[in-house]
Amino acid sequence: MLLEIAAAVEFLSKPFSNRLAPDQTQSFRDSLRLRLHHRFQNHWEPSAPSKGNAYRALCFFPGKLDPIVAAAARDAGIEDASSYFPPDLVVWTDPMSVAYRVGDFGYVHTIYEDKTNGRVQISLPPSPPQSNPDVS
Repeated sequence: MLLEIAAAVEFLSKPFSNRLAPDQTQSFRDSLRLRLHHRFQNHWEPSAPSKGNAYRALCFFPGKLDPIVAAAARDAGIEDASSYFPPDLVVWTDPMSVAYRVGDFGYVHTIYEDKTNGRVQISLPPSPPQSNPDVS
C-alpha cells in the first residue's frame, strides 16, 4: 500500500512542483499521504485488488477537487487548487497498480504497476563448495 500511495502522491503533487514553494508542495504531499493511508487502511486487499476500487478512486470534476485532495491542499495553504488539475480526472490507487484517466472516454494511463503481484524474490550468490574433511 505504501508504494502505491507514494506513486499517487507523487503524481498528484507534480502540478504544484514548479508553481509553488517547495515547502508548500511538501506539505501537500505529507498531508495527502496521511489522508490516503487513513482512507485506504481498511479497504486494501492485495488478494482482490479490484475490491474497493471505487472507494479508493480520487475523482475531479470541473472546478471541484476530490475531497481528500482538497483537504490536503487546504492543509498546505494552496488556494484555488482545482485550477492545477484537468477537469474529469480520475486516479485509481489499487493494490499493485496506480492509474489515471482524463475525461469520460480518455485512455487509462498507468502510473505504477507491481508486476510481481507483491511477491519478493531474493537472489543470493551461489555458495562456494564446501570441502568435506571426512572424504579421503
